[in-house]
Amino acid sequence: VVKKLNTVKAADGRDALVKTTYDCLFGWEVIQINALTDSGTGKNFVGLLDIFGFEDFELNSFEQLCINLANETLQGHYNQFIFRRDMDECRAEGVDVADVEFPDNTPCLKMQVGRGGLFDMLDEECSLGKGSDDGFLTKIAERHKPNPFFLKKQLARTSFIVHHYAGSVSYEVANFLEKNRDSLKDSIKNLMRASEVPYMTELLPAPVQKTGKALTVGAYFKQQLKELMDLINSTNPHWIRCVKPHPAKKPLMVCGKSTMSQLASAGVLGTVKIRKAGFPVRIPFEEFVKRYGIVSDVKLPQDPVAASAEIIAQSGIDPKRAQAGKTRAFLKSDAYVDLEQLKKTKLQDRAKTTQAMCRHYLAMKRVQELVYEKNKVIIEAMRAAIKALFAVCAAEAAARKGITKEEDTFDAMVDSFHKESRIIDHDRIVALEKKYHAERKQARQDVFNEWAALAGAICEEEAEARLPALDAFEAEYAAALSMQEARMKRAAKEAAARAAQARLEEKKAKEEAVKAAKQAKLNKIKGQAELAKARAQKAEENRLMEMRKRREQILRKEVTAVMKEERSLLVQQEQVRLGGGKVLSPEAAEEREKQEWRRMEALRRKKMLTNYTRQTWEEMKAADMECEKDDYVKERREKMQQAEQVRLQRVKEAKEAEAQRKRIRQEELAVAREVERIRQRETKFTGKLVKEREELRKKAEQRDWELLQQYFQGQAEREGFEKQRQAERFSQQRRERMMHQNPNAEKHTKDNFVPMCNRLGPPEAFTMVGGNPSISPRPGASPSATRIPGTRSPAAGRSPAAGGRAGRTPVAPATPPSL
Repeated sequence: VVKKLNTVKAADGRDALVKTTYDCLFGWEVIQINALTDSGTGKNFVGLLDIFGFEDFELNSFEQLCINLANETLQGHYNQFIFRRDMDECRAEGVDVADVEFPDNTPCLKMQVGRGGLFDMLDEECSLGKGSDDGFLTKIAERHKPNPFFLKKQLARTSFIVHHYAGSVSYEVANFLEKNRDSLKDSIKNLMRASEVPYMTELLPAPVQKTGKALTVGAYFKQQLKELMDLINSTNPHWIRCVKPHPAKKPLMVCGKSTMSQLASAGVLGTVKIRKAGFPVRIPFEEFVKRYGIVSDVKLPQDPVAASAEIIAQSGIDPKRAQAGKTRAFLKSDAYVDLEQLKKTKLQDRAKTTQAMCRHYLAMKRVQELVYEKNKVIIEAMRAAIKALFAVCAAEAAARKGITKEEDTFDAMVDSFHKESRIIDHDRIVALEKKYHAERKQARQDVFNEWAALAGAICEEEAEARLPALDAFEAEYAAALSMQEARMKRAAKEAAARAAQARLEEKKAKEEAVKAAKQAKLNKIKGQAELAKARAQKAEENRLMEMRKRREQILRKEVTAVMKEERSLLVQQEQVRLGGGKVLSPEAAEEREKQEWRRMEALRRKKMLTNYTRQTWEEMKAADMECEKDDYVKERREKMQQAEQVRLQRVKEAKEAEAQRKRIRQEELAVAREVERIRQRETKFTGKLVKEREELRKKAEQRDWELLQQYFQGQAEREGFEKQRQAERFSQQRRERMMHQNPNAEKHTKDNFVPMCNRLGPPEAFTMVGGNPSISPRPGASPSATRIPGTRSPAAGRSPAAGGRAGRTPVAPATPPSL
């Protein structure tokens, strides 16, 4: 049997043959590859799934719907996997995730592949004998009109829109049914299997007798997709997102629009939404305490977990937005932003406190410098006096060393004299030493009393000179304190003004928020009213359309009846004219004419009524259009008024902001002028203080110089007098000792003095008494000059540190003693 097909059906058959051949070829290659690789024999395997990405062309058809369904299904599995893994991690940390919701595309999948979905309705339309693409579009538009993932525009006659996860795609329903049917006939399969090439026979299986309902392309695709998802759900999946930065194939280039579109199509932005729905910010406790410890106003415990919980509680964030787990702190995006803002505020407060302390330190340092500059003369004078005192002490120490040296020399001379003369009287020497030490102690006490009196006088003079400077400093310090208090009051006023300004701005922001809420509510009410109005207008249009259809039907019926009656009347008249009709009497003819006239009159009235009804309907339609036009003009006028009000409000706010900026600028200028005036006054006062301090410094230096001259002059006079007195006392003691030792000798004066050692002769012989040597005196020698065996001179073995005799001059013997 040969059946001729038109061009369209022949092209569909050709395309079906090509698609089936390609499908079988792909399946054959998969089988061969699996056989070569020995896949499927083990329990563990690694599979790679590479599918088309999300497609959105200018013209989208059944193929794009299937591809986007596969992407939508995989994205749903990806969302479930990521969200489930995220929630499992939160539960393992002990975080409450009962109120967490994530973006779910399950309703969109149910709308496509669920019961009564797009694919089911497409299969149902294909099973009908008179099914068409337009009928399919009408049915899905009526069925899924309330669904938020479906949209059918009124002006779009051959397309519908599906809101996928990556964006909205418009699909053209042309050839949907043909593409969904398995249009490859068994005769074509048999024809291809009759080929002499064995490969074609193996490639295309023999047609089998179909029992039951045939499986469409969409149903077969759904079945394959279900098997794929079952396999993916039984494995541990990983995802690789490939992004093409730009189509130019050049380095260092990025097309932002294309990249964002690919990220949205790949589901990366959906992943971000899922993470944002949970707790995307997760910080370890140690780092959390280190970063946000400044937020807490109380002392934090040592335990990082307790410290993190305390920080979250102190920050005032809702526990649903921030929680502490076992090892990390979990935060939502808005909670993280609020915590960062709170941290920034705390840092600003600490910075202000630090700045205030630094300014206080610098101010006190400046005050100290001013005090030093003001009292520099007194301070330098005191330092000079202390240096002079140390110099006097050093001179006294040097003098004391000289005196000690003289005493040592005198002691050495006395020892030598004792050794040579051997006539020392021990008791007199001890008495003389005690007397000498007492006189020396009294001399030191006198020197110390004189130095103390001089130091007291200097201190009294310095105190008297310091009193006016201290009074001036106290006055200046009081003035500085008053200035500081004034500045603090002015700063407090400025802070109060800023706080008031902040309160006004906060109040204004609240009013704007309330106004915005009211405006939003009003817009919502207006939108509802407009929607109700549009619905009422549409219902009225439908009612008028129905009325017009009914009137047109009535008019057509009436016109048909009138034309039918006119044709019958014409036929009767023609029959009468030709003689084939019935000949009426004059009365009957007159009655016939009257009836004809009544009928024509009725037809005329009916026609006038019809014309009047049509005119009335046209007037009503014109009135409705005028009302619609008036409503549009009124709505446009209201929008223009609202826009004008918004513009005036913005102009007013801009004027207020400009006035605020001018006021702040004037306040800044006033503060700058005040600061400049204070600086000039301080400069003037500082110059005056510098002059006064310079004068006081010169006077103090002159007075110190005079006091130092007087002090050193008196010290020199005292030292000369003391030396002279000690020399005279030593000479007197020496003469007394000589007279006591040799009372018969002639009195020697200062000019003819001869030492005792030169007047004594050498001893005659040494004798041993009890094992000790003794000296036998010469005849006529003084008995007191004989040294007692076993004793030594009191001055013998005296250390240089022992008290010496000031002012004594050592006397050396003229000739060495003869033994």
